[in-house]
Amino acid sequence: MRRTGARRTRIAPGETVVVIGLGPAGLMAVQPAFAMGASRVLGVDLVAERRSCSIPYELPALLRLTGAGRIRPEAVVTHRFPMSDGANTYRMFADRADGVSKVVLDPRQ
Repeated sequence: MRRTGARRTRIAPGETVVVIGLGPAGLMAVQPAFAMGASRVLGVDLVAERRSCSIPYELPALLRLTGAGRIRPEAVVTHRFPMSDGANTYRMFADRADGVSKVVLDPRQ
């Protein structure tokens, strides 16, 4: 069985966890830490916009926790645009403009 970072750290209920780096991967570590019982999760990042966020796991665990409402994967999405804005969105992402971290391009818009 593959072990995730959250499982390797053996987070116990009531513990405080520190996540260093609040990019997409770091944000995906915050929610499982809470789901595993951490009472407090501290996020550390040099980028100010990332520190202001309110904040994967193995697929079966992710699906179970998401279905139960214990984690919200959509919380890492910082921007949503219609698919037709793809070229501009890629430029925005490359420039790291407007605090962009994770983008969803929606083909239905």
